[in-house]
Amino acid sequence: MAREELDKLGPITTMEKKVAAIFSGTHSIVVYYDNYGLASTVIAIMAVLACVISECLTWDDILKETTGWDIFNLDGYSSRYGWIAW
Repeated sequence: MAREELDKLGPITTMEKKVAAIFSGTHSIVVYYDNYGLASTVIAIMAVLACVISECLTWDDILKETTGWDIFNLDGYSSRYGWIAW
């Protein structure tokens, strides 16, 4: 059954390969971010920029994703007001 569903999807596209590479790179940096001296927020913004530059995302995609921005803002407010101590 899984093979049939995979066959329906077809071969992996170039866009999917780009997303996988960006995700893998971002994951590696997050795991070892102490070695790089980068905050997780900076790493997330770098990943979004990589997606925009590689045309995996468009600016319209980003603007339409309001839930993601709400979570991003909640994280910032939580840190600023001491609700979450990083």
